[in-house]
Order: sequence, then C-alpha cells, then structure tokens
Amino acid sequence: MYWLKRKYVIILFITFYSCSTCVFAQRKLNLKELELKGRVKSVTEKVYKAVEKFGEPTKSDLIEEKTMTFDINGRMLTEETSKDGKRQKSIFSYDEKGTLLEIQLLEIGIDYRGEQLIEGITITKISVDNKGNILEEADYDKAGTLQGKRIYKYTSSAGFVIVEEGVYDSNGAGGIDKIRKFDLKGHLVEAKNDINQRESLQKFIYNAKGKKIEEKAYYGGSLLGSAKCKYDENDFVVEVNAETFKGLKRSTIYKYNKDAHANYVTKTELVAASYNGMNNRLEAKGITERDILYY
Repeated sequence: MYWLKRKYVIILFITFYSCSTCVFAQRKLNLKELELKGRVKSVTEKVYKAVEKFGEPTKSDLIEEKTMTFDINGRMLTEETSKDGKRQKSIFSYDEKGTLLEIQLLEIGIDYRGEQLIEGITITKISVDNKGNILEEADYDKAGTLQGKRIYKYTSSAGFVIVEEGVYDSNGAGGIDKIRKFDLKGHLVEAKNDINQRESLQKFIYNAKGKKIEEKAYYGGSLLGSAKCKYDENDFVVEVNAETFKGLKRSTIYKYNKDAHANYVTKTELVAASYNGMNNRLEAKGITERDILYY
C-alpha cells in the first residue's frame, strides 16, 4: 500500500496551491474564482520546464499550453488545452442568469493533411437547484447516449455544508465516491476521497482573507504530511513549505512579474527538498508565461 501513500503525498504537494473561493463549486469558471483582476477577455498560459543558465532560471521544454476566453461579465466561454500531444477544447453554455447548463468537451486531433480533426465529443448536461448548486452532471456522447453521471447531495450540519458526490455508470451502478465539507463562506475545509476503499482525507485552514494557509493529508487515518502557505500583497502564493510522514521536506518559492492590473504575466517556481537533514539547494523547476487581453 506504500505506493498509494506516496500517491497522496504527491497530491498534497501538487494541489495545495488551489483554493475554492466560490460557494460549493465543482469547477472554477469565472474571473473571481480564477483570481483574475480587471475585465479580462482571454488568457493564454504556457508552462515550461526550467533550467539554470548562468545562475538564472531559463525556460526549457514546453509542458502545457492553455487558452481561456471570457465574456464581458467574466464568465468563461472556452478553455483549450494542449499537453503530451493531446488537445482538448471545452465550450461552456449558460442561461440568462449566468448558471452553467452545458459543457461540450472536444478531443482534437490532426488529419493526414495536417488540419484539425474532432476525434470525440462529450456533452455534459448540468442540473442545478434554485441556489445554483449543481445537483447532477450527466455525460453523453455525440449520439446522445448516456455514458455516466455524477450526482451531488447537499446537507447542512453545525454551520457547515456537506456535499456528497456519487459517481454512476450508464446502467446506474456506482455510489458515493467523495464527501466534501464547506464552511458557510464556501471554503473547502475537509475532503474525503476514495471512500469505498481506504479513504484519504484532506483538511484545510484559511486566513481572514479566505486564502488557504495550511493543509494536512491523511490516509487510512494516519497523517501523511502537511503544508503551509504564504502570500504576497496581491494574494499570490509566494512560499509553500511541505513535510511528509517519511521525513521529506520540500520548500517551493514563487516569483512573479505582474501587469498594471496586478495579474501575473510570468511565474517562476523554485524548489528545494531535504530528507533526514540532507538539504538540496534551491533549483528552478518551472516557468509560466501568460498573455492576457482585456476588454
């Protein structure tokens, strides 16, 4: 079972930096949730591996490219990603109140002439309650055949909202897979995953601004590791210090260049790890570049 523990330690390091800022959201689809400032029209983001040249972090291989477009009200219209030779494009549809109703996911390939080819389409139909909370997400293929669904159940308890997520196949087989606990401001405070197996658990603490400052990860009731986070004056994460149950410590430093709207246009990731007192020096890990267009 060690590989499973290692899996959740990796998840702890990777996912700490995200923070749910909207009430009981399943995904981030507007400028506020994505922490983008100003009237953003589009963002093209490129993530590179980083190497050091003459003592300075320098971008190397392109890892991932993503482009997001937004309407005048800040709602995401499309998201197109390219990674590991695979391209996907998501198209989001809303009602007149701005409630998400449908997502089209396109798998994009290249034909023999070098032109784009739609290799697959998944259409997700979304049902919501009168508060805008998602009740059901049903996935269909392009012929309209049900492929599976996710059902969400909400209950209130002692000042918290508990969200149960059930995952079911096209025949209705399945069950509760995740349980998440939110405070009344919409901050995720607990997340249980793989509850039908030996469940993992994450717990989160926030500061007065609603920024995540600490996370602890458990597996089968045992503490796997913890991470603490620091922010700058624009609420960008600048330092994450994590420690695992095996004595591995990892410090991640983020440095930014920002535009006139205080959105970052470059982000450099520097990492240093230590194990049982043996320290590694701070090394460049990645560089993210963003091209942001405004209305």
